[in-house]
Amino acid sequence: MSERPEGRKSERPGHHYFSASPQAPSQPTALRLDLPDVSFSLDADRGVFSAQRIDPGTKVLLLEAPPPPPAGHLLDLGCGYGPIALTLASRAPGATVWAVDVNERALALTQANATAAGLGNVRAVAPDAVPEDVRFAAIWSNPPIRIGKAALHHLDTYGNTKPVANPQVAALDNQKATTKSGDRSPVPDQ
Repeated sequence: MSERPEGRKSERPGHHYFSASPQAPSQPTALRLDLPDVSFSLDADRGVFSAQRIDPGTKVLLLEAPPPPPAGHLLDLGCGYGPIALTLASRAPGATVWAVDVNERALALTQANATAAGLGNVRAVAPDAVPEDVRFAAIWSNPPIRIGKAALHHLDTYGNTKPVANPQVAALDNQKATTKSGDRSPVPDQ
């Protein structure tokens, strides 16, 4: 058995979206993300977060959070198949969007979805592949609530290891979009 967040056991190691190389057999799905200003056809797959539908929390975040800065480096932390990264790239064509995930299948899907959408400003990479000199103008994430609130409060590692210039952190807490400017903590205390 493998350890899951908060000490829970998983009977099937590698079958969850926290795995670098998901072992779940591929079963591609086609999804549609429709927002007032942009729409995308997205490919998803098993072994990636919310592969059967656009996650409702992600959609709330994309509908409610303020627009991203028009330029600079933007981070989608835990990008999955890319709905946040593609939306940021579309809304801020002068920015470079770093779509970061530990899941190799998610990264491949994000890059393929960005290419299909004609968005050349998306870089889907593993955490260690972000260049050391990159400083993020904004960080967006819909962190997996399954890891627990305490772990969510520690997702600011990027802020500590890669300082954020004028951070505008958009995050999701209890299925409600919340934004805190000037704070590196992705989940605000309420």
